[in-house]
Amino acid sequence: MDDEIVVKDALKSDKEMLDKIDFTKNSLSSNPLYIVCGKVNPKCEKIISDFNKGFEIIKSNGEFDKILSSYGLK
Repeated sequence: MDDEIVVKDALKSDKEMLDKIDFTKNSLSSNPLYIVCGKVNPKCEKIISDFNKGFEIIKSNGEFDKILSSYGLK
């Protein structure tokens, strides 16, 4: 068992093997992802805040789904 993104990336050069694999439609588990920034960076809080705002924007306007679809993940 592995994440669909990881498997598809690992097998992108082996289309024959990728064609033999099926993925479940529902996740067996969900793991949060984080962005990190060194505390010594004076712009750390702004970087993380800007990332979070931008991510919310692309999720709400459909751009994130388009990105996932372009990689065959949606």
